[in-house]
Amino acid sequence: MVLVVDFQKAIMGLVGSEDDEDYEYSDHEDDEDTTTRPSQRDSNVEHPHHDRFHKPFIRRVGKKFANTKVHRTIRKIFDASFEGPWSTFKQIPKQALDKMFETFRTSFSWEPSEDFANRQGFENVLKDRYGDIMLEMRKESANNARANGHFIINGQDNFNIMCDFPPRMVSQDVWRQLCLIWNTDDWAKKSERGRDNRMKVDSSGSISRHTGGSVGYDEHRIRLEIKLGKKPTFKQLFLHTHLKKDSKAKYWVGYYDDNPEGMEFCTNRSKEAYESYSIYMVEKYGEDETQHPIGDIDLWERSQGEKRQSFGIGSSDRHFILTGAPSSSIGSTLSNVMFEQSQQETSEDESVDCFDMSSNVDGHLMPVHNHSCNESLAHYFSTKPTGSLEAGNETGIGAILDQTSRPGKETKVAIELAIQDFNSKTDKPFVLYLQNSQNKPFRAVIAAKELIDEHKVKAIVGGHEWEEASTIAGVISDNKHDHDIPIFLSLARTVPIQETDQWPFYIQAVPTQSTQMNAVAAILQSMGIRHVSLIYETDSSASIISHLTQAFRRTGSELTHVLPLSSGSSSLDEELEVVKQQQRKVFVIHTSLELAVRVFQTAKKTGMIGDGYLWIATNEITDLFHSVNSIVISSIKGMIGVKTYFPENTPDFLRFRTRFRQKFRLDYPEEEQDEPGIFAVQGYNIMKTLETASPEKFQEWKPTQVNTVEIVNVNGKGYHSVYWTEGSGFSETVENDMNGATNYTDSMDNVAPVLWPVQPWYANRRRRNLAENSGKPMKVGVPAQSLFRQFVKYEGENMFDGFVVRVFEEMMKKMNQTYELHPYNGSYDDLIKAIDLKEFEAVAGDVTILSDRHEFADFTQPYTESGLVMIVRVRSSLSNQPWLFLKPFSTKMWWATAAITIYNGIVIWLIERNHNEDLQGRHIITQIGIIIWLAFSTLFTLRADRMNSNLSRMVVVMWLFVALIIIESYTASLSSMLTAQRLEPTITSVDALKNMNATVGYCNGSFINKYLNEVLKFENYSINSYNSTHGYAKALNSGEIAAIFLEVPAAKVFLAQYCNSFIKTGETFKVGGFGFAFSKGFPQLSNANEALMDVAESGTLKQLEEQYLISEECVDEESSPDENGKLNLQSFWVLFLLTGGTSTIALIFYISSPAFLKDWKHAMRRSSSLVASVESATHNRNIDITYENDQ
Repeated sequence: MVLVVDFQKAIMGLVGSEDDEDYEYSDHEDDEDTTTRPSQRDSNVEHPHHDRFHKPFIRRVGKKFANTKVHRTIRKIFDASFEGPWSTFKQIPKQALDKMFETFRTSFSWEPSEDFANRQGFENVLKDRYGDIMLEMRKESANNARANGHFIINGQDNFNIMCDFPPRMVSQDVWRQLCLIWNTDDWAKKSERGRDNRMKVDSSGSISRHTGGSVGYDEHRIRLEIKLGKKPTFKQLFLHTHLKKDSKAKYWVGYYDDNPEGMEFCTNRSKEAYESYSIYMVEKYGEDETQHPIGDIDLWERSQGEKRQSFGIGSSDRHFILTGAPSSSIGSTLSNVMFEQSQQETSEDESVDCFDMSSNVDGHLMPVHNHSCNESLAHYFSTKPTGSLEAGNETGIGAILDQTSRPGKETKVAIELAIQDFNSKTDKPFVLYLQNSQNKPFRAVIAAKELIDEHKVKAIVGGHEWEEASTIAGVISDNKHDHDIPIFLSLARTVPIQETDQWPFYIQAVPTQSTQMNAVAAILQSMGIRHVSLIYETDSSASIISHLTQAFRRTGSELTHVLPLSSGSSSLDEELEVVKQQQRKVFVIHTSLELAVRVFQTAKKTGMIGDGYLWIATNEITDLFHSVNSIVISSIKGMIGVKTYFPENTPDFLRFRTRFRQKFRLDYPEEEQDEPGIFAVQGYNIMKTLETASPEKFQEWKPTQVNTVEIVNVNGKGYHSVYWTEGSGFSETVENDMNGATNYTDSMDNVAPVLWPVQPWYANRRRRNLAENSGKPMKVGVPAQSLFRQFVKYEGENMFDGFVVRVFEEMMKKMNQTYELHPYNGSYDDLIKAIDLKEFEAVAGDVTILSDRHEFADFTQPYTESGLVMIVRVRSSLSNQPWLFLKPFSTKMWWATAAITIYNGIVIWLIERNHNEDLQGRHIITQIGIIIWLAFSTLFTLRADRMNSNLSRMVVVMWLFVALIIIESYTASLSSMLTAQRLEPTITSVDALKNMNATVGYCNGSFINKYLNEVLKFENYSINSYNSTHGYAKALNSGEIAAIFLEVPAAKVFLAQYCNSFIKTGETFKVGGFGFAFSKGFPQLSNANEALMDVAESGTLKQLEEQYLISEECVDEESSPDENGKLNLQSFWVLFLLTGGTSTIALIFYISSPAFLKDWKHAMRRSSSLVASVESATHNRNIDITYENDQ
C-alpha cells in the first residue's frame, strides 16, 4: 500500500508535471506540439521575473529556448503571419521573418546583448518545426476534404482535391499555390524519404519513440532541475523521457536504481542505447556512480555510432542535454530555471485576464498591463514605448464592449489597431480605456461612471445591443457636469425610432436596421409576397417590428403575425407547430445565430422548410456567418438573408485584414475563425473618423450611411450573394471603382442565376408555390397540350414554362398578386368557359382574343402581334428554267449584239476579199457562210496574223474590245442567276388556293378552323388539322396541303424552325392577338394592362420573345426535300438541244450531198478490193502448206 501511495505521489509530483506522457513521439520529429496544455504549478517558487511591461525574461539555451510556452508562442505568431506559399523555411522572406520576430519581441524581454542570439533561437524553433507544421496543414486539409464527402486515403495526399480545402490559417490562394508545389514527383520522392525516416524501426520492429510528450529534452532537463533542486544526470533525463509510465513512477520513488533490469522502455532501441552508454560510463569512471559526471558527450556518441549520435536528444543542444551546460555562452541553466518558475506563477494571472495583448506604435503587438485584476480593464496607448504620455496632450476615449461576444471581440481589436495607427503619427495621442461589460447592464453602468468621473473621456464607444446602449446613454444623461459630458457613439443597430432625440450627445455610429428592412421588403415585393410573419428574440430590441412595418408600408406587404422567442426557449416544437397550423408560410427571423440555427433545425423536423416556405434572416444572423465554421452554415441550408455589405477586395481592407488576423489570433486563440467582419470594419472606421475631428467637434460627427445590402442564399457549406441598392434595385455586383458600372433590376429573377446557380428556376418555382396570402391565391388555368411548347410547356406537377407563362409571371409580379397554375386538358374555348364556371379565376396561355370569348371572360390588351397569316412552300424563281441562258440580256440586247456582229463580219469580208483567195469567186451561199463565220469567230479568236489591211485590223481590235465586255458581262450575270437562290412562294394568294381547290391546314383546337370556313370560305373537306409543327412541314413538303394558316406569334416560331423551306405570303388577316383572360368584372384589369405595358416598355417582353420564340434552331435539313440549290439538266436542256440539233442537221446535209455519195462508193470499192486480195493470199498460203505436207 505504501508503494502505491508513493507511486501516486510520484505521478502527481513528477509525471503529472509533464504534458500527457501517455503519448509517444518519434525521435525523428521535433519536440513541440501545437496543443496547449497547462502545466502543474509549483507553489513554492517565488520571485517571478518580468520587466516593467510585465513581459517575462527569456534566454536562449543552445539552439532554442528550452521552454514549450515560448515555442508555442512562436508557433502562434507564425500561424498569424503565414501569408505566402512558403513550402520550406528557406522560402520565408526576410521581411516576413523580421516582422514575426518583432511581434515575438513584444511578448518577451531579454538583455540587449542577447538580441542576435534570440533571433537565431527564434528561427531555429521555426526551422526545426517547419516540416511538422506543413504536415499538420496537409492533414487538416485532408480532414476538411473528407468532411465534405471526398475520399482520401490516410497518408496519401490528393492535392487535386485538397487544394479546395485550405486549413484554417491559410488563405485559398496561398493554399492552391502550395498544393501546386507539393503535387510534383520531386516533392513526392522527398516526402517518401522523410516518411521512411520517421517510420524507422529498431531490432524489435518498433518505431523510435520517447515518452516526453510535447516538451523538448532541454525543457525536461530544466523541469527536472526544478524538481530535484540540482542538475539531473543524463541517465536520469534519458530514463525520464524513455521509460513507460509505470516504470517511470517506480524509478522516481527508488524502486529501480540505474540498472535497466526490469525497466520497461518505450522501444528496444532506447533500452539498448541506455545499456551501452551505462557500460561505457562504468568502464571509464568506475562503478561508483557518485563519481560519474553529469554526462559524457564522447561516450554517448561512441555508444551510438556516428549515424546515431542524435538519438535521445532530438534537435536540442547536445552539450546542454548531456552535461547541463549550454554549448555557447548564451543561456545559462539558472536563467531558464528562473524563467520556468516565473511562467508557473504568472500563468495563473493569465487565466483571469490580468495580462492582455495590445498594439504598440510601431505596428507590432505589445503587452499592456491592466490596472487591476478585480476592476475593469483600461488599456493605455501612446507613441512612446514606455507607455507614458505628456500631461494635457492626450484625449481619453472609452470603450464599453461585451468581450464575451464576437462583435465585442472584433470591435476591441479593430479599435486598438486604429488608435495604434493614429498615435504613431501625432503628438496628441488617444488614450483608450477599455471596459468589459460582459453583456450585463449593471457592468455597463459601472464602466460608464468610471470613464466619465475618473478618466474624463471625451467620447465613449460601445453598446452593440440597444439595452446596453440605452443604459450607457442614461448614465451620461445623469452626469451633473454638463461641460464634461462625452459624446456617445452607439454601436446598436436596432434602435427605437425617435427614441434617441432626448439625448443630444447620442450619435448613431452605425447604420440602423432601416436599410436592411427595406431590402427585406424589396425581396418580398419582387417575389409577389404580401403577408409575412416575424420571429424575433425577446433579448433583442422589439424595435425591429417598427422598422419592418415602415418598410412594408412602402411596398404593400403586411406583417400579419409576430412570434417572440426567448434564447433559452424549450418549446420550439410546439410554437412552430402552432404557426404551421395557422398556414404561415413566409418568415423573417431576427434572433441570435445560435437561436436561428435551433429554430431552423426544428422547422426542418416539422416540415416547414423547402417549397411553399420562405425564411429570410436579418443581418443579426448573417453578419456572423464569417465567425462560424461550415458545419453551422450548412445547418441552415435553404435560408436566404440580408447581410451588411462592405467591400472586401480593396487594398486598404486587405492590409487591415492581415493585421487584424494576426492580432485577433493572439488575443483570442480560442476562436476558430479569425476573419474580420462588419463589426471590425465599423469599429475601425469609427475611430478613424474620430481622428479627423477635434474633441470640440465630436458633436458634429455623423456616421457614413450605407445604402447597399448583400443578399445571401445559404447553399451547402457556404452562400451565394447578390446585392440590393436603395433607390436602384437588385444587381449581381456592386458599382464601384473596381467593378465599374453595374446593371440594376427591380426583379430578383434577373439575378436568380447568381443567387441560385445550380437551379436558377428555383426562385420562380418557390415564389409560385408560396401560398401565404391571407385569401386563397388566384387559381389560374393553363392549357396542358399547347401545340407550340415555346408558348406553354407543361412539365408535370403543376410546373410550367414558356413565353406566355413567363410574361404572365412578370405581369403578376408587378401587380403584387399571388397565384397558382393548374393544367387544363381541353379546347381553348372550353378553357375560357371554365372561368365563367368558376373553375378558374384567370387563364394564362396562348389564347387569342375573340369577340365571342368576351361573353365568358375579360381580356387584357394583346401582348403579341395580332393577325392570321398564310405559309406556303418556297421555290426558286430562276435557277432551273430551260431558257435561263437568255435571261442575262434583254431581247433588244440580243438583236443588237447579233446585228453588230454580222455587220462587222461584212466589213471585214469586203476589205479582205481582194487580198484573200478564200474570200473570192465562190458561190453566194458559201460567201454568206464565210461572212457569218468571220463575224462570230472574231468573238473568240484573234485573226490579226491573217489580216492584210490595217483597216481590217482596226475593226477587229475595236470589235474584240467590245466583245470582251459583252462576254464578261454575260458570264457574270448568268453565274449570279445560276448560283444565287431567288425564292418565291409557290402560291401567292387565298384566291389562288380556292381556284386550285387546294387543301389547307391549321392548328388543332384553335379558332382558325371556324375562321377558314366562315370568313375565307374554304370547304370543310379541304381543311385539315395538325398537332405538331413537324406534321405541318411534312404535309407541305409531300403536297398533302398547299398552305397552312397560323397566328403571327406561331408563324414566327414555325418559320424559325423551318427557315429555308417555307415562306409567309399573302395578306395578314386581322384577328385578336394573345391576351390573358380574367373573370368578368375583374377589378384589377386596368392594373394588369398597366403591368403588361411596364413589361413591354422595360424590354422584358422583347427579351422573352428572343429567348423563347426567335432563338429556335432551324431544322430544314431533316424535313425539306428542296433540291433547287443544285444545278440540273432542266437548266440547260435547250442549249444541249441547240448544239446537238445543229450537229445533226449538218450531218444530214453532209450525208445527202453528192460528194458524200461519191466518197462512199469509192470507199466501198476499196474495201472490196482489199477483201479480195486478202482472200487470194490466204488461198495461196494453204496450197503451199499442203504441198509441204505431201513432201
